[in-house]
Amino acid sequence: MVEPGLGAIDGRVRRLLDRVRAAEDRAGIAPGTVRVVAVSKTKPAEAVIEAYRAGIFEFGENYVQEAESKAGSLPTGAMLHLVGGLQRNKARKAARIFTTVQSIDSESTAAALDRACSELGRRMDVLAQVNIADERSKGGIAPEALEGLLLKLDGFGSLNVRGIMVIPPFEGSSSYFPAARALFERLRAARMGRGGFDILSMGMSADFEEAISEGSTMVRIGRAIFGER
Repeated sequence: MVEPGLGAIDGRVRRLLDRVRAAEDRAGIAPGTVRVVAVSKTKPAEAVIEAYRAGIFEFGENYVQEAESKAGSLPTGAMLHLVGGLQRNKARKAARIFTTVQSIDSESTAAALDRACSELGRRMDVLAQVNIADERSKGGIAPEALEGLLLKLDGFGSLNVRGIMVIPPFEGSSSYFPAARALFERLRAARMGRGGFDILSMGMSADFEEAISEGSTMVRIGRAIFGER
């Protein structure tokens, strides 16, 4: 059975990429600076493949088990990001499946992932998830504790600390973007010389253009690519 709306993905991707490029132009940054991660949670592998053929190459999944069930069916060039929380007992599977984990918010989770990557002989890009609005219902580390966590992450030899991921409240999300940008830029300046701290993952289907205007270098898009869930 064909997933409803599957054939519309190509057109959605084209329109989305046009909007991303226009937002980059308005922000005065080079075309292609902003990476698009298609959030494919709950969507079948066929939908991911169609988005890949349309020009999206990075995909976000919330759960290790769901990503594992799709991974074997995807093109070899498709890169999977974990955007949901990582349980320590799933670290080894995550190390095999994902190119990037965006949701690191504790030293213990990072340690488990580092061990798993070391055993597999690979390095993995990670982002620290920041709870920018101190919402109890969401994961992520408090902004004031972020610098301490990053110092601990730097000690793990199999993890590349590339930046931060921010999920602001659904209502009024764009009002939190300036604070997230300021936090990111302050940390990037403090880490000069270490290199590689260049990802501010911020912005979703409803607000990615505003996020790009506030310095986002990676947007996580679900509905604007795959339609309503």
